[in-house]
Amino acid sequence: MMSTPEQFEYNDEIYSLEPQEELPAQIRAPVQVHDVPCKQCGYDLSGLSEDGVCPECGFSIELSLAEDLLENSAPAYLKVLHLGVILILTALTIKFLSILGSIIHGFTVSYNGSTTTGNTGIFNSIESIVDFVAALITAIGWWMFSAPDPMFTGRADGSVSRKVVRITTIVNLGASILAIPLLFLALTSPSGMMLWLTIGIGVLSMIAWITGYFAGMQYLRWLSPRVPNMRVYERAKMFLWLGPLLFTVGWLCAGIGPLVGFVLYWNLFNWVREDLKSIRNHQEINYA
Repeated sequence: MMSTPEQFEYNDEIYSLEPQEELPAQIRAPVQVHDVPCKQCGYDLSGLSEDGVCPECGFSIELSLAEDLLENSAPAYLKVLHLGVILILTALTIKFLSILGSIIHGFTVSYNGSTTTGNTGIFNSIESIVDFVAALITAIGWWMFSAPDPMFTGRADGSVSRKVVRITTIVNLGASILAIPLLFLALTSPSGMMLWLTIGIGVLSMIAWITGYFAGMQYLRWLSPRVPNMRVYERAKMFLWLGPLLFTVGWLCAGIGPLVGFVLYWNLFNWVREDLKSIRNHQEINYA
């Protein structure tokens, strides 16, 4: 069927514009996938078409082929990371309130000039229980936040930092569990052996916390380019030296150093929480 030439007028003259022939659209054969796992369930997608879906879970093969940004990861994985960082922030808040309570208690004792052994024992027991709750939430939070992305295709998957973080958080949790009966035994039947055992558990917990702290910062440096958020990367890198400085030398500045360090540390994880929330919302809009 012939198309009628389009006519238009310009300077009192009429011109005709011959229609262009419509060219057939190029037909591109779907590319078959090789050695690529599904980012949702891990199913081997080899031999399937890139424009299809995973036969195991229905996840888009195109998304499984996308680069390793978190926005291309499975929604279930992002949900675990998001909940994990929320629990970490919750534990940090509980710990901060516990430290604040200890400071207030110390000033109260100094102001009154004396305190009873019973009151001190009750306060220490409450403090141990609060520390245990914070350690439990921290362990669960880091366990979730350091969960491996089963569909990450790069070689540097942050596994070393993740494993160290998980081990140290479990050690800290174990130390917090032991601290409660040890404190009870120390109050009811104090002895030299009990004292050294309590000190040993405390030292072990401190070593585990320090090791886990550095591993956590390295893990954040690995994760931040996948967000991507280089502000998180730079803050985690800075905290490798600034954190120890604030929590040691910073005590000399009327104890302000640790407080500043805590605020910066909390903000760091809050940035990650906001990023993960934004990515999840974006996924819900695009893939609903």
